[in-house]
Amino acid sequence: MANIVERAKSVCLSPDSTWATIASERAETAPLITGYVLPLAGAAAVAQAIGVAVVGQNFGLLGTYRMPITSAMGMAVASLVFAAVGVVLISIIIDALAPIFGAERSREQALKTYTVNGAYVAFEEHEKGSLAPGKDADIVVLSRDIMTVPPDSILGTKVLYTIVGGKVVYTGADTSQANTAAGN
Repeated sequence: MANIVERAKSVCLSPDSTWATIASERAETAPLITGYVLPLAGAAAVAQAIGVAVVGQNFGLLGTYRMPITSAMGMAVASLVFAAVGVVLISIIIDALAPIFGAERSREQALKTYTVNGAYVAFEEHEKGSLAPGKDADIVVLSRDIMTVPPDSILGTKVLYTIVGGKVVYTGADTSQANTAAGN
C-alpha cells in the first residue's frame, strides 16, 4: 500500500521525473496486450453481455428486450477483438504523433502508453500491465508481428486467436498463419 501512495505522490508532485523513469522502462508487445488490454476489454465485454442479456433494454410501453445469451456472448467476443485491434490502431496514431510533441517515436512506446503505463497510473501493475505469474493475462495471436512490419502493412494484420482466461474465445477465419506468427 505504501508503494501505491508513494507513486501517487510522485506522479502528482514530480511528474517529469516519474514519467522519465517510466519512459526508460522497456516492455514487449505481447505482455502489454495480454496483461492489460485484454483483461480490461474483457471486463467491459462481460459487463456489456450481462447488461444486454440479463438486465435488457427498456423500451417504455413496448417493454424490455433481453438479448439471447448466445448473441450476447458473440457480441462480447466481437467487442473484445475490436478493443484489441483498436488499441493497436491507437498506438500507431500515438507513434505517428510522438515527434510533434518531442517524444521518441516508437511502436513499443506507443503500445506501452496503453498498457504498462495505464496499469501503473491505475495502481494495478501488480495485477495487470505485463505477463507474469499471478497476473491477469489473456492472449491475442496476430497474423504478423506488428512491431516489426512496415507501417503500411499493419492494417492488413488479422486476429488469428483470442484467448481469455485460458480458453479460446475467437478463432479467425484463416488460422493457417498461426504457426508463421508463432515463429514455427
